Amino acid sequence: MQEANGNANDKTEFLNIIKSHIEQLKNDHNIEYIIADSALYTEKTISELDSKIKFITRVPENLKATKTAIKAASSSKLIKINDNYSYYETTSEYGGVIQRWLVLYSAANKKQEIYKLTGEVSSKISAKKDLSKYLGYFVLATNELDAEELSSKDILLEYKGQNKVERGFRFLKSPQFLTDSFYVKKPERLTSILMIMTLCLAVYSSLEYKIKIGLLLIGSYFIDQKGKDTQRPTAKWVFEYFSGIHLLIIDSSKKIILNLKERQKIILKALGNIYLEIYDCTEF
Repeated sequence: MQEANGNANDKTEFLNIIKSHIEQLKNDHNIEYIIADSALYTEKTISELDSKIKFITRVPENLKATKTAIKAASSSKLIKINDNYSYYETTSEYGGVIQRWLVLYSAANKKQEIYKLTGEVSSKISAKKDLSKYLGYFVLATNELDAEELSSKDILLEYKGQNKVERGFRFLKSPQFLTDSFYVKKPERLTSILMIMTLCLAVYSSLEYKIKIGLLLIGSYFIDQKGKDTQRPTAKWVFEYFSGIHLLIIDSSKKIILNLKERQKIILKALGNIYLEIYDCTEF
């Protein structure tokens, strides 16, 4: 494993990382698509990727072609995906690569952008009013030209799947993970810490997935941070909910689990018998 340089330019670093691992990802893990934000979308990168793998990426907003596509979409009839997203599909060529472009409109994004826009102090009010009709739009691109292989809706779903990965790395950076308490000088020690952190994230994500599938299979719910029932609790919340449980050992032989509540037993049941046995609640 080679850690990326945080001071490097993402537009060049992304290509180097992908080129280093693309064959292994395809052969060992059957990766079909590389999904990334707009830093991936450069002429050199997509030109090199096109012959190696399919990609789904956001198109930078500062490209002239992006602005043209958004203007065309704003005056066209959009196809509704759900209450938040609608889209207009077109084709484009950039870096010598023919692509499908999905021009998406998000009502939620527009609200956020209007809030930012009205919150700024500017003398160019008229210019802002002219821009407002294009708020909420963004463009996704893919070199998968077969809509039967990858539908327009799936382009959006695959792209939004990045949030799961980003949420995991936010967890690694959170104060609860105590990452800022480590200080090392040698690069190889930093690499070791990153490897351990990545392994922790893999365990964390696996547990979260196992809980979700388990709750679905047994038809049970767990409460979230707002006190509402959910079948998709975060592992972080489950960890917090399990704090305060103690093991009481009497005469070196009898063991009693203290403070184990019914809600916690639901999680144990979702995880399986081995977890129920550890907490001595197989009768649940």
